[in-house]
Amino acid sequence: MREGKDRDSTSLVVLTLIVLTLMWGLLFLAPVYGQKVSSTLTGQITDPSGGAIVAAKVSARNVATSVERDTVTNERGNYTIQFLNPGTYEISVEQQGFKRQTFNGVVLQVDQTVELNATLELGQLLQGFRSTPQPLYSRPLKAVWGMS
Repeated sequence: MREGKDRDSTSLVVLTLIVLTLMWGLLFLAPVYGQKVSSTLTGQITDPSGGAIVAAKVSARNVATSVERDTVTNERGNYTIQFLNPGTYEISVEQQGFKRQTFNGVVLQVDQTVELNATLELGQLLQGFRSTPQPLYSRPLKAVWGMS
């Protein structure tokens, strides 16, 4: 009868060690999976008088991969494109009745939020111009680019 109890005790110790080892491993893996490896692009699109442009199409195209993500502005002219891979982007903004505006060389880094505002000029959708964004100021986790 003593052998059965010893076997049960040994099995309990082994099971406890396995559970503790798994928990210890998960403790070290959790921070790895929690790290953010993408970037966010956000901003506001306005007309020359400062009014919000609703439903303007904002496109972000990764120059290296040609992967493009689109969104439209809300009722306040604001937009957000999340989960963009770090890299150099071409950002274009268009809306019927306004000239298309394109920003070249917008660099997104890991875990960074870049604010890119634009004021669209009145004109036809087929007209357009390109500009290179100029940084207004930069902080460690957020860069702000603007065009007024």
